[in-house]
Amino acid sequence: MALLGINVIIENSFWSKIERKEYKAFYGSKGIPSELHYIDTPQEQRTKNIKKRNKEIANGLNFFLVQEESDINHFFEEPSKKEADVWVKWLC
Repeated sequence: MALLGINVIIENSFWSKIERKEYKAFYGSKGIPSELHYIDTPQEQRTKNIKKRNKEIANGLNFFLVQEESDINHFFEEPSKKEADVWVKWLC
C-alpha cells in the first residue's frame, strides 16, 4: 500500500533502538518515508495496560503475556527525542 502512496500504520512496538533503525533502513531502501511516533506513557499507566492485556490473554483475546512489568523495563529501550519524529506526552 505504501508503494501506492497510501499511508500505512505499523504498530509493532519497536522495543529496541536496533529494531527501529532496521525498519527505517528497510523502508528507506525502498523509497518509502517513515516516521516514528512515540507516546510517552507514565509507569502507572503502563502497569494498568499490562494488567489489562494479561486479563485479555486469559480470555483468549490477546497472545502476548507479560509476567512482570520488569519484563517491559528490561527489553524496552525508550527512543530518544532525536530518534522519534513525533513525541506525544500521555495526558489521560
